Amino acid sequence: GVGELAGVAKRNKFALPSDPLTRDLLRSPFYLNEFLSLPEVDRKKSLKEFKKVLWLKRIQRGNPNDTASSTFVKLVSRKAEQGEYWLDESKADAADLKKLVDRGIIAKDTEADSFYVTHDIYAEWALEKTVERLFAVVGIGQLHSKLPDVGLFHRAYRLWLADKLYENQEVVCSIVRDIATRANGRWRDDTLIAVLTSSQADVFLSSQKELLFANKGEFLKQIVQLVRLSFRTECDDLFGIKGLDVNLDSLKYVWTRPFGEAWETLIRFLFENQEDLFAIELDEVVQLLCDWCIANNSGETTRMAAVLILEIALRNSGTDF
Repeated sequence: GVGELAGVAKRNKFALPSDPLTRDLLRSPFYLNEFLSLPEVDRKKSLKEFKKVLWLKRIQRGNPNDTASSTFVKLVSRKAEQGEYWLDESKADAADLKKLVDRGIIAKDTEADSFYVTHDIYAEWALEKTVERLFAVVGIGQLHSKLPDVGLFHRAYRLWLADKLYENQEVVCSIVRDIATRANGRWRDDTLIAVLTSSQADVFLSSQKELLFANKGEFLKQIVQLVRLSFRTECDDLFGIKGLDVNLDSLKYVWTRPFGEAWETLIRFLFENQEDLFAIELDEVVQLLCDWCIANNSGETTRMAAVLILEIALRNSGTDF
């Protein structure tokens, strides 16, 4: 985790980057190793610039005009779209393929007589490049309809958007306003997940208050449901019930609990906008608040959630609530 990373940095006497997204990335041994191999000036870059440095170093080998890197992007995009493990090199330049093999970016399986990508992170970078280049051409309005509707591209889109949101606050509102009315369910959820996990989550919620509460809070309810379903982690202590010795592997269902800052950001927004909140149907909101309070019995977010639950109960006394 982040705390463990800070301990490693202290023991080995190196400074962590100020950019929180880059710091989070360094929990991966691959990225930490790359980070420590860079000169001091490159260690202070934003996540987007940090990845640019790594792409130039690892894939392009110091040459921004390298054609092999473009070939690699095309190969990985075609592989992801087709859902294949092997690369389809039938239309690739032979010289570029050799360069990629020599650089250790791809390798050939002699038995299958086919090429594969040597590291998932390299493929991840290539797909993010595809999303960025398509965005530069068509903009956010057509981006979702142009991207292949497959899992690897959905992940690449979330990673790309996370960088984009951190880089430019204005992008948050324009993108979310657009997907609220135009994108299909999965792209919409991807966008909201990226927004809610970014440092701009509170900016989005506060600036889009009117949109969130419009139509009886329909869009807000969608976000509440998404947070309840997507931002969870496995619960290894059954919510801290003392003396309960349970082998989790033997359970029929996986126990989960709320996880991530998205819960805290959303609950704080709800607490700060109570009057608007009480004008909409609150079933999903109550479930969100109860989920949090069951798993967290102390803290400021728990206090706000408990106050909201009490206020909702008081306002609904004498009803079927």
